[in-house]
Amino acid sequence: MKKKFVASFIIGILIALTPTLIVGRLYNVAIVMGPLLVAEFLIRNISRIIGLLVIYDGFKNYYHKTS
Repeated sequence: MKKKFVASFIIGILIALTPTLIVGRLYNVAIVMGPLLVAEFLIRNISRIIGLLVIYDGFKNYYHKTS
């Protein structure tokens, strides 16, 4: 049971950090221009939200099963 909790936590962190790992840099306004700025901003925020949802689901399942 604890393995699934740890796995969901690691997967959530990886999902949240995937845009940074792929691009190799943090969000930088000076490098990206126009519509790409909006697209990069949206993708980074959506991936963080999905990562947090995966972590939340892991917490929820872990504490629901232990109670």
